[in-house]
Amino acid sequence: LVNCSNLASVSLPIVEQIDAFAFNGCSRLASIYMPNVKSIGVNAFGRCSLLTELSLPYVTNIATSAFTNCSQLSQISIPNVSYIGGSAFAYTIISAISLPNISSLENVAFVSCSKLESVYIFTSYIPSVGNNVFRYTPLSDSSYLGYFGSIYVKESLADAFKSALRWSLYSARIVGLTDAEIAAL
Repeated sequence: LVNCSNLASVSLPIVEQIDAFAFNGCSRLASIYMPNVKSIGVNAFGRCSLLTELSLPYVTNIATSAFTNCSQLSQISIPNVSYIGGSAFAYTIISAISLPNISSLENVAFVSCSKLESVYIFTSYIPSVGNNVFRYTPLSDSSYLGYFGSIYVKESLADAFKSALRWSLYSARIVGLTDAEIAAL
């Protein structure tokens, strides 16, 4: 269905895997219902410019560029994702994302997400992180866009995050929260 300009919605209630480039360039795709998907392939939804929100409760693996250039994508729920590939959400407008089970964020996974202000990572370990994951976002360690965001982690891991390889680039944005603060979110 690559570049299918008439496709407005997709409902795949029993599908567990979306292959590479499956819906790439479907410029009118605004709604997807895939409650059982566990894996999304390379550039599967790239350039789906009308897609505004995602709820993928069982997805664990999001491949490289899976949602890149989904320029209206602003809300994402991916509570079980453990792997996010490079440029997976590049050039989207998400403002917040919760990654409670993440183990790996690859290079530039959220590059140029100009509204990304809040990332919640409440794992009991420090996930691996690639280069420039949050480059050109309010999370970067510069005054890009004139405002700053925060990466929220468990208070017990905040110092470890701040000194960990590549996470240290965002040390000024890392905020530790107590268990009570996390429960209140």
